[in-house]
Amino acid sequence: MKKLIIFAGLILWGITSNAQIMQASIGLGPEENLFKIFLKSSATLPNLQMSTVQYSIGIPASTTPVPTLEFVDQPVQGGYQVTPPYIEDGYLLYDLVTAVSTTYSFTANLETLAISFKFNGGPATPTNVSLVTLPGGGAITGNALFLFTGGVFSVENQLYYTRTGTTVINNPSYTGSSNSTASLGAVVLPIKLGDFTVTKQNNDGYLTWVLLDQDASANHFDIERSINGTDFVKISTVQASAATGVDVVYNFTDPNLPALQKSIIYYRIKAVDKNGNVLYTDIKNLRLSSVKNQASVFPNPAKEFTNVSFTAGSTGKGQITLLDASGKRISEQTFTTIQGTNKQLINTANLAAGTYNIILSTPEETINLTFVKLK
Repeated sequence: MKKLIIFAGLILWGITSNAQIMQASIGLGPEENLFKIFLKSSATLPNLQMSTVQYSIGIPASTTPVPTLEFVDQPVQGGYQVTPPYIEDGYLLYDLVTAVSTTYSFTANLETLAISFKFNGGPATPTNVSLVTLPGGGAITGNALFLFTGGVFSVENQLYYTRTGTTVINNPSYTGSSNSTASLGAVVLPIKLGDFTVTKQNNDGYLTWVLLDQDASANHFDIERSINGTDFVKISTVQASAATGVDVVYNFTDPNLPALQKSIIYYRIKAVDKNGNVLYTDIKNLRLSSVKNQASVFPNPAKEFTNVSFTAGSTGKGQITLLDASGKRISEQTFTTIQGTNKQLINTANLAAGTYNIILSTPEETINLTFVKLK
């Protein structure tokens, strides 16, 4: 296995800087001890057939007790297995390998959530968590590395990219003798973010987010906007309310979006506590050339079931989140969209009578819909 990895590394090292490349990074999740691995492609790649996608996650070798790693979500490529943790080069390493080959669509320079994971049975949170590539994949398993092949490749010296809160070191780790890492200090924030949605209301962008079990440590939220999905600027600040011990819903309206003269606008929320600790939501996009008039719920009112019909511009990940009238999440289902007309069934037989909201997320945008459940 070690020789195969080194051979693959030699091939990837020879790819020119103008080639299409895939990079990885790591970030904090919205809950304590939850982490996320992201991918970013240099080119738009619809329905990319992925061959090999491997990661190695490292925490300090001194971590005790030794935790287990648990997957929370694997939206890009499933079937990952975690090798038993082992110590090498000062790290307690967990190699993530899979034999599953799948397709996925990537947008140029827009990061995609690949894996969410957490640690169990160890300290509350390790001191720091890193994506690690040891020289040649390491001496023990040969799999201590980030490796992506299949139409686009990971390239040494460019394995990882920097994102907020992440420190990156890139070296020629496939063929050289130095490590490459993407690391973050695993700050345990007392603030916990819930759902974050972005919808279009007339010519405005309407943002809604939830602070779970709010306590007195919450300070403020910076609303950040981007026109390219990479470079974000703060456009406003919302102060945290004085409420404690409850989930608090916040909202913000970004007016007159057509004035930006862009077809897609990107948003994220930066949550800041009174100690200056920072937590970011995922990035949400809003397409101004909306297909909302092509999305519908039927039958409406509903009894046993209802359908969500919509038009998608591409194949990709879709999600339907069902909320009651108070904003409480009832259920969530994910699926793969197809280009053109789509239909998804929602079982409403066990719902109480009343009004419900549907948040429909497609590769292009997020749409709010409403229906009524009869007795």
